[in-house]
Amino acid sequence: MATYDFTDSWSLGTYTKDGYSYTFTEADYGYAIADAQDTYDSNYYGEYGYLAPGWEDHGSDLQSSFGSNYGSGYVDLLNFVDFDYSDNGSSDWDEMNTILGDDSTVGAYATAINAGDEGFIQVVSNFNGYNTFASEEFYDLSSDKLFDLWHIDGLNDYDYVTAQIVAGDLTDANLSVWGEIDGYMTSGGPDMLSWSYINHDAIAIDSFNMTGDHAYGEFTYTMNIVTDWNDCSSSDYKTFDWGYMDYGSMNSEEFSDIYWGYIEYDEFTSTSYKEIDWSYAEFDEFNSSSYSDVDWGEVQYNEFENSSYIACDWGEVQYNELDNQDYKQANWGKVQYNEFDKLEYKQASWNKVQMNELGNDDYSAIDWGKVEYNEVLKSNANLNNVNWGKVQTNEWDKADIKILTKSSTDKKLNKLKKAELDINILKKGSSFTGDKDDDLIAAKGKLLKKKINVKGGDGNDTFVLQKGKGSLSINDFEDNVDEINFALCGSVKKIKLEQVGNDTYVYSGNDELAKIKNINKSVLKKKSYGFV
Repeated sequence: MATYDFTDSWSLGTYTKDGYSYTFTEADYGYAIADAQDTYDSNYYGEYGYLAPGWEDHGSDLQSSFGSNYGSGYVDLLNFVDFDYSDNGSSDWDEMNTILGDDSTVGAYATAINAGDEGFIQVVSNFNGYNTFASEEFYDLSSDKLFDLWHIDGLNDYDYVTAQIVAGDLTDANLSVWGEIDGYMTSGGPDMLSWSYINHDAIAIDSFNMTGDHAYGEFTYTMNIVTDWNDCSSSDYKTFDWGYMDYGSMNSEEFSDIYWGYIEYDEFTSTSYKEIDWSYAEFDEFNSSSYSDVDWGEVQYNEFENSSYIACDWGEVQYNELDNQDYKQANWGKVQYNEFDKLEYKQASWNKVQMNELGNDDYSAIDWGKVEYNEVLKSNANLNNVNWGKVQTNEWDKADIKILTKSSTDKKLNKLKKAELDINILKKGSSFTGDKDDDLIAAKGKLLKKKINVKGGDGNDTFVLQKGKGSLSINDFEDNVDEINFALCGSVKKIKLEQVGNDTYVYSGNDELAKIKNINKSVLKKKSYGFV
């Protein structure tokens, strides 16, 4: 980090860099300009002329830092910003002609800041320096105005620069970029700009939009300039107002260099969320504070890349902040469900999660015992799109079974043509055979005291066991296809298996829950609240 203070530098003949005071007087300034006006050279277009305009011909784009032979600072304090880019001896910048009120001024002097070795630069000024000019001194304007030019030296073509006024009373001032070669000029906000750097550009701060007559030293401001976020510390990041960043002008290199864990998301505005390109977001740099401060309802999920879904800690996302559009934009087949905890399952609106985007890995990673089925039931589209055969029904707990075996749930699913799940609540008879759909089979009432012969039929079927005098005799259980759920049977630790001939019996203590015909107990794996 480099710090410059040019407060009253023109009046005092001194400035400070990194806390050390250096001299550069008005006389030194004059000598440096005289040298430039006497130096004849050529540019890379083969044009000849003098480095700065005087009585002799001026050559367009002959920019060079000068002034280091004077004063004690050993830095090139002066540059010339060229407005005569067509080499005709008059300014070709319409914007500058409007500001100055004439087209006979072919350039202005700027204070050169060497950014080549510094990623973060802080400048303090009060419009009283070597780069400051006032309208009363040079130009015939209706009122006196102030203009500062800061030349960013030492960078290469297509580097980036982000600048922001972080302190001072310049809310209505103009912060802009002026290109020496091609007349390029861009405006940021009043005190913020970002741009992909074109070599030989300068930052301009002027008071032409501010009312009244302005004199040297009237306004003090502090400006932060970043040319490489890699060289910024966490405290440097805090000096910026992140709600006022010009994200729309940042390039891919700048987004890549930013350390996303240092960004202060609690300062974001709605515009910040829209302008920032979320495909560049490096979620692996986030910390818990970052996840907490982000308004996840404002994030643009349609900009996410595959790497975004992988790097994002989905267990930290604030799902209660999402709206309908967010649920539609997010690719739910790429969300990392293994990072969810109990809170995320409660916060997520499962009637809005796009179930048709889930893949095999998602069905395995989701804890289906924590999904809010009351919300799933609100969405006919989701009930149709869930692949119930891939749902881990062994993870259903007591509360889930109660919701899914309600008669109202059964009626709703029966009305849907595409829903694969059939809820079968057996109330009478001694046998039942399911169909080709995925059947959930459970007994109720007096049947809990009887032995019932059941078949699931085709599909991925779930047999719900319950305590009582009765039991299920399961005749067509298929390993790795069907599941058995014992969430309603009390302690999981009491569930035991016993092999009798070709059949396996399931007990809760001494209570016989089921007989599974033609299945060896070795193939039944206890997992969560069931056998798979």
